[in-house]
Amino acid sequence: HYETKKENPFYTGHSPFDRIRAAQYAYAEAGEVVARQPSSHPAAAVDALMRAIYHRFIILSSDFTYAGPGVMLKAHQGTEELNVTVDFGAGALAPEGNPPVLTVYPVDGHLGVAVDFNAAYEFPSPLPGYTRVGYPVSVQVEARHTLVVDSFDLFENASANAGRALQAKLLTHNTDHETPAHAAALIPFSPLAPATSYRAVFSGSINGAKVSRIWQFTTAPDAPVTMTVASP
Repeated sequence: HYETKKENPFYTGHSPFDRIRAAQYAYAEAGEVVARQPSSHPAAAVDALMRAIYHRFIILSSDFTYAGPGVMLKAHQGTEELNVTVDFGAGALAPEGNPPVLTVYPVDGHLGVAVDFNAAYEFPSPLPGYTRVGYPVSVQVEARHTLVVDSFDLFENASANAGRALQAKLLTHNTDHETPAHAAALIPFSPLAPATSYRAVFSGSINGAKVSRIWQFTTAPDAPVTMTVASP
């Protein structure tokens, strides 16, 4: 995200925002995500970015109205490496009178959800010291709003202990400065079970107004996936 090779003929700025301004894009809100992995399929890189929770917060932001992707294949250590960059922007934000929209992911009724996420491949890591953990579950609203979590739990519906929530790390802005004040996430400490139904239960407030949501999703018969992503 942060370029230092000023001698490069394509250098247009140090930060994503420097480069966006150099392209003469006047924005009210902007963001960037970057992924790289040994693959020739851009969709695999996008899936990797959705697993990486800090990147997901940017991708799912309803503040953005435009996205511009760039994709490049290059040789790296004997294999072909896919590099994907997506810049997001909005020329103007939605009117302040619009009611906040709570975005959840995986969405309600989502099928084929991945079972895992390698926390060591996101920088900074949302779970330092951990590698393969469960797929993150997240909630967020527009950036102008404040989301407060009262409780956020994930249950395995098919489990004999369906009344017990999975052990997971809760990410909120109060405990994790990389998580914005308008978002929160749960990351289970262990991978989810394949081909299993899960129930997410959220209770909190948006700008002081109480909000709650219960939704379900089902995992795929998935194998562990490796990925590499850069900082959000």
